[in-house]
Amino acid sequence: VCSSDLANCTKPTLYAHFGSKEALWDALVKRETAALGRSALAAYEAAEGLAPRDTIERVVSSLFAFAELDPLGFRLLFGAANAIATPIGQRLLESLTDRLAEMVRTGTRRRASVEPDAEVIAAMGMGASIYAAHQALRADGDLDRARRLAVAYVYEANRGIR
Repeated sequence: VCSSDLANCTKPTLYAHFGSKEALWDALVKRETAALGRSALAAYEAAEGLAPRDTIERVVSSLFAFAELDPLGFRLLFGAANAIATPIGQRLLESLTDRLAEMVRTGTRRRASVEPDAEVIAAMGMGASIYAAHQALRADGDLDRARRLAVAYVYEANRGIR
């Protein structure tokens, strides 16, 4: 937020720059949602046209990559502070879920019964993946193992829907 050298970043400097604690919070949330959004968008674009398992692998892996590269940002968005509940965080989550729902629709064209539930299916997959990454970070667990479990869980859940 201030610089790469946080030791020189004092509370008066922060307030002089941002004006208030709320403005600082908003700037942090915007920065982290933008970073996650870029990562997820790249994963969605890379997953276009792939087999369902590979699509899920790319999308879920992007969330875990963000958690691994920026655990503090991930905790800010999905931890106890729950910045995702802010309007900007909510818009990001809705955007990611909507994009995932479109991928569900595309991957399940032959199963017309899935169409009305694509958003719910996408939200469940997104929620399970977020919570798995959150738990791995919280417990100082193995993010890669949690990622593999989340991919398998989301994939098998999607396969089992008729």
